[in-house]
Amino acid sequence: VTRPYDSRLDFVDRPVLRDKLAKYQVVADLLRKVAPRWSVQVLPFTIGVRGTLDVKLWSEHLTTLGLAPSEIPRVLQSTGQLVLIRPQLT
Repeated sequence: VTRPYDSRLDFVDRPVLRDKLAKYQVVADLLRKVAPRWSVQVLPFTIGVRGTLDVKLWSEHLTTLGLAPSEIPRVLQSTGQLVLIRPQLT
């Protein structure tokens, strides 16, 4: 989970976030080599400090993790609320 400043509409597509994804992809590739029976994917969950998130992308990732479609709206709403009431960790 990343928490960038979401004052810009394209906050999810910033270079620093793409670099972070590339770094985790290296780890995923290594895990595939040492544990070939495992299914390894990098699923980025990005939510801005003001609670902005890409609902379509989050829904796809939550479905990949096995959540039922009926559970996804509740997870998205509670996640957004938690971000707004919890102080940002540094």
